Amino acid sequence: MNIYIKIIICLSLVISIAVNSEEVADNEYNNYRGFNPDISDEHPVEFFRQYAIFIQMYDEKVIELYSDSAQILGYTKHAHGLEITGKEWKKSASAALWMSRNTGDKITFSNASFIKIDNGFRISADRYSVKSCYTDSSFYLVVKFNKEGKLKIMKEYFEVIAESKC
Repeated sequence: MNIYIKIIICLSLVISIAVNSEEVADNEYNNYRGFNPDISDEHPVEFFRQYAIFIQMYDEKVIELYSDSAQILGYTKHAHGLEITGKEWKKSASAALWMSRNTGDKITFSNASFIKIDNGFRISADRYSVKSCYTDSSFYLVVKFNKEGKLKIMKEYFEVIAESKC
């Protein structure tokens, strides 16, 4: 088979998967929910939409989406990283949101995908910083249901750059 035909087939599959990612997430979620009838009706796609809105609006309600035992891993490209717990993040989040707002940094998300894992989901997305002109394609969240049936962020991973590409 001609290499160009193979490339076209692969691209078609990727586009189809991207276009249907929300439908796939819904199907996975419905299958997952079928095994757990006692937990709430929180949906990972809606959870992530709300997370993204809170981040974009610098809304402190985002703080409540994190579990106290969450693991927050942030790395600066070509430098060192930051690792804090959800409890530590909750203490410093207000200041971080204030600084982002006042420095004009806006974060947007695209190409979100949702994978079912034990008692929750792994949400991956491209995380774009307007101030840095940088897309972090390694960003992900691990969200799990707590005892009350609410999704909570258990792990967050992101990368930033030291100098803006703008």
